[in-house]
Amino acid sequence: METQFQKWKKQYGDLHTIWFGDMPIVTLHDAPTILETFLKDGETYAGRPYFKWDDIVRNGRNGVIFSEGERWRENRRFALHVFRNFGLGKNLMQERVLVEVTNLITDIKDEILGGKNEVSVQNAIDLAVGSIINSLTLGYRYGKEKREEFEKVKKFAQFLVAQAGKPVYRVMDNGPEFYKNFPICNSYYKYFTTEVEKVKNYFLDHIEEHRKVIDFESEEEPTDFVEAFLRHQYKQKAEGITDNYFE
Repeated sequence: METQFQKWKKQYGDLHTIWFGDMPIVTLHDAPTILETFLKDGETYAGRPYFKWDDIVRNGRNGVIFSEGERWRENRRFALHVFRNFGLGKNLMQERVLVEVTNLITDIKDEILGGKNEVSVQNAIDLAVGSIINSLTLGYRYGKEKREEFEKVKKFAQFLVAQAGKPVYRVMDNGPEFYKNFPICNSYYKYFTTEVEKVKNYFLDHIEEHRKVIDFESEEEPTDFVEAFLRHQYKQKAEGITDNYFE
């Protein structure tokens, strides 16, 4: 793909449009224009494209990445604030990473000493990265004890990424509810929505478990992002604010 972009740059210049189906994608290829556009005038280009599948996957334009406008700004500010408190860019975050590096090396050594002839370093790294992410979001690491759970979450992520590259997904993005009435599209719609429901239920169940044990009146700092979000949501609701933290 990178090679093709270079060919298009030579043919059409530093600024041109590529069409993905019926969606135009404007591409920039020289540093001064990129700097001027996204750094000096970044607010103008802060919007997000709207994919109708998001109505099924995220119940609309929700989340830190796929929302836009004031909701995106507020959620982004909140996320940065929470992660800074968790040590993002500081020694505390480095310590979290070092814990996983230490466990990664120990686990690989244990497998070798246990007589295993082939050890997948990639799988070990995936598990370590997943543990860091999960400890920040849900408050616990996977480790080899929860490898099966990690593999389940990894498959969820791989599924969602893979779908975006499928022709039937791209075609139906104009209106999944409409296209589901047609052959092939109908079976894909059932398959996709069933898998998405599994993903959503998995995370919603974890969030509900969190909600049951949180002391919403506590003044102590939250230990993970979900707890921080639920406590802030609770506080906003108590103050009558219901715009940005209720999805």
